[in-house]
Amino acid sequence: MKKGFTLIEILAVVTIIGLIFILVIPKIATSLKNKKTDVDTTTNNLIITAAKNYVNDNHDKFDKIDNNTYCLPLTTLTKKDYLDSPVKNVTDDLDITNSKSVKITYNKGFKYEVVDKKECEVVYNEGYVDIEGNKYDVIEYLESNGFQYIDTGLTTRENMKIDVKYYINNYNSERNYVFGVYGMDGVNSGYRMQWSHTNNSFAGYGNLGTENIKTDNSKNINNLLFSEGKFYLNDTLIYDASNASLVYSADNDKNIYLFAVNGNGVISNFSSIRMYYMKMYEGNILLRDFVPVIDKNKRPCFFDKVSRECYYNQGIGEFNKYDHDDILVDKSNERYGKINYIESTGTQYIDTGLPTKENMKIDVKYYINNFEVTRNYVFGVYGNNYANRMQWSHSNTLFAGYGNLYNSNIQSDNGLNLNHLIVDKGKFYLNDIMVYDASGASQVYSANNNASINLFAVNGNGTISNFSSIRIYYMKIYDNNTLIRDYVPVITSAGKACLFDQIEKKCYYNQGSGEFLYG
Repeated sequence: MKKGFTLIEILAVVTIIGLIFILVIPKIATSLKNKKTDVDTTTNNLIITAAKNYVNDNHDKFDKIDNNTYCLPLTTLTKKDYLDSPVKNVTDDLDITNSKSVKITYNKGFKYEVVDKKECEVVYNEGYVDIEGNKYDVIEYLESNGFQYIDTGLTTRENMKIDVKYYINNYNSERNYVFGVYGMDGVNSGYRMQWSHTNNSFAGYGNLGTENIKTDNSKNINNLLFSEGKFYLNDTLIYDASNASLVYSADNDKNIYLFAVNGNGVISNFSSIRMYYMKMYEGNILLRDFVPVIDKNKRPCFFDKVSRECYYNQGIGEFNKYDHDDILVDKSNERYGKINYIESTGTQYIDTGLPTKENMKIDVKYYINNFEVTRNYVFGVYGNNYANRMQWSHSNTLFAGYGNLYNSNIQSDNGLNLNHLIVDKGKFYLNDIMVYDASGASQVYSANNNASINLFAVNGNGTISNFSSIRIYYMKIYDNNTLIRDYVPVITSAGKACLFDQIEKKCYYNQGSGEFLYG
């Protein structure tokens, strides 16, 4: 007669089987899961080819240093049109767009490998890495000097919240905008989201706004929390606009700017402040988490930890360079940012305030927009009976005028849009070639002639005419060998272009209609 299993033996067997399930089943599940997310050979090859094309087209982003590792998410390849979206396995049609990256390693050549996204996260102890593997080093703050701004890419939202830490360089300036945007409701400014910190601070939300908010100006470093129309400065509620209307409209597509104001598409009210961080929410969802960094080229920007990309200055000069060469200051301490040129459209001109002089010399660099027009006057003036001339026009045929002499049929190489002219004692040199000699002219100067030389037009004995469409890059005017005007193109903090005279330390503005273009 056979004996049965004892209770102890049965329990031992059950225990062993249980242990086997505990140890084996998860591994099987993991294996199946990994198998499910494996990239098949055909799809793998397509991804690697796309990554190679991306690297070839963007080689400047990949330093060729041994052991460098870069992470290229499939989402980047789809956004840049190197792969069709979504990216799916050919065999099982599984969408792998958001779960995979290409790990690129450089060791005397690039090696490509498709891996799980988490496996390709390159972590640095300090700094941040963007979606393409570029490293950014953290700095303490970004500092604007009156000409920089950042476009956040975000429009106003009904339940927007902003948390920002900043430093005021000068409380006595008219406005120090930390952030600002407003649209239009057809009559008044609407869709506001603005904060400016001065002696009399300004807060704006929706269609409401108030100024003359008193602040403790002993605190240069401040924290502003804006939530549901309420402004809290250093934990104190200072303005409540929670009942505002026109806070948001689908028709309003103007983005919020930092360090300046986007006024219905016009950039103005640049500020001189430092910003340490900025967080922007919609409800409780974090949309922007800006921290100040510098990129590998030592260029300052705001790194957004949400999108993992850098937001750069859209204005003039650079952040954190207060004594930048591109900033000029006039006698009243107004700041101007250097630009490449100012451009007339046919209705603008500048009055130099200078009449002709016997030994006048002019040095100017300019660009012709259209050779086919009758006349493109770079500068021009004449007195009674067309005497006291000082004129230059560039079109199909050049016109030069000096004293009582002129020539209206000078041939030129019209293939050169960018030109350099020097007029010295009646001789005209175009791109280092003398094209006209009027050094024997009479009536070059008369004490009775008060008409001043105009730029972009002609002052004909007090009547302004012959407006042009050209660009001026610089202009120097000499009396004998003494420099009396040294014009460079600049832009004001209000966004207006003019010519800044570095001799007098003042700006010469458009005296015509409209405004100069600039670049």
